[in-house]
Amino acid sequence: MRRLDAWARYSPHQGRFPKYGQAYESKAVTDGEPNEELAKRFYCDVIEDKNRLAGIQSDAEGFAKLRDYFREWWLVSVGVQPDLPPNHDDDDDDDDDDTDDPGLDDPALEPNESHDDPRFRSVLVVDEECLRSLIEELPDETPPLRTAVDREEWLKYLRMGKKAWLWMLDTGYMTRDESQFSPPGFRGWFRLGPTELLWAWYEWKSYLHRQPDPSWKVREKDGVPGVWWYYY
Repeated sequence: MRRLDAWARYSPHQGRFPKYGQAYESKAVTDGEPNEELAKRFYCDVIEDKNRLAGIQSDAEGFAKLRDYFREWWLVSVGVQPDLPPNHDDDDDDDDDDTDDPGLDDPALEPNESHDDPRFRSVLVVDEECLRSLIEELPDETPPLRTAVDREEWLKYLRMGKKAWLWMLDTGYMTRDESQFSPPGFRGWFRLGPTELLWAWYEWKSYLHRQPDPSWKVREKDGVPGVWWYYY
């Protein structure tokens, strides 16, 4: 988890140093404070419940059990009801005065928090296969925060950790009717790399705020049907 956390926190800095060589050093973003602030906002609550989670398989039945477990955990342990609707209204194109409606744009209301926050929808799952990929493919050290010296070094950094992955479950998406699945066949769980965690997290936050039932950017790859991967 320490290694995974380090790579997740590294990901906001990736775009600061484009390509390689002296020609691109002047294009690097030297002020990394905003990126670091974004990274600090990401953290995970690690849950290990051997009595209830041991033996669950990484398949449709197993993921459904995990979905129900975590939705129960959010309700009982955190006090959040994931199924409550948002309390905001994004239709700001009219001139109506909605300031008297207490159900709009009130960050203190729990429905908005539970609906719009991926923290109360998304679950990261580390099974045996996933753990093996993290151990074998994720280096201890992240690339240095500087422009690569040459193309060889740049490609080396781009490839680091690319074969490591973990599962993400969108428990809200998984409760949809099958007719609402998009792309067809995608049921709400997928694989993504450690450097994609923050992208997926904040991108989904943005989607949820703009529309009630957005779709993930996922695709099948490596010739394995039914195994979906996140991309951005």
